[in-house]
Amino acid sequence: MLTRGRAVFTPMFLSRLAPVLSRYVDLKRALGRRFDLPARTLQSLDRFLRERSAQYPDLNAAAFEGWCHTHEHVSSGVRRVRMLEVAGFCLYRRRTEPQCFAPDPSSFPAYHQRVKPYIFLRGRGSETPSRGLRLAALSGIASAPGGDPPRDSSAVHHWNPPRRTAGSDARRLQSAGIDPAHSRDQVL
Repeated sequence: MLTRGRAVFTPMFLSRLAPVLSRYVDLKRALGRRFDLPARTLQSLDRFLRERSAQYPDLNAAAFEGWCHTHEHVSSGVRRVRMLEVAGFCLYRRRTEPQCFAPDPSSFPAYHQRVKPYIFLRGRGSETPSRGLRLAALSGIASAPGGDPPRDSSAVHHWNPPRRTAGSDARRLQSAGIDPAHSRDQVL
């Protein structure tokens, strides 16, 4: 199926939950969501339940936990999003089947913490590690993206100047003591 020139993923559900899964995906798309990645996640759950139908006749806590173990190869943030997608489906299913299983999102893994950016400063005294560089948090030292470089000439960083007119950029770089011909990825 094509929508605005893009292929739309149409999942094939074959487990005992296939009719409910199809209705859920159709509802989300009718509400305007593209829902391709969540549909793939639900298809993964459907395949897991179909392959283990003797062990898990219905989606319950044990089946959900078993399915979650098949996603241990991805980061905690991706795993959490997939688990939340299945939890959303379970809540949808609960509207028509009040006794069905719904996982508790508080037991899901936390999003992985992104690495904070750091900037290296030329060392000052004995507090510095090897080669005279000191690690400092980026906050308050560098300017906003596209702005002027920091005035502290001891900062070692990469600055990509905004693309405006060549003349104004060249004058700005020269006033900061930077050769305009080699302004990209230059160490200040």
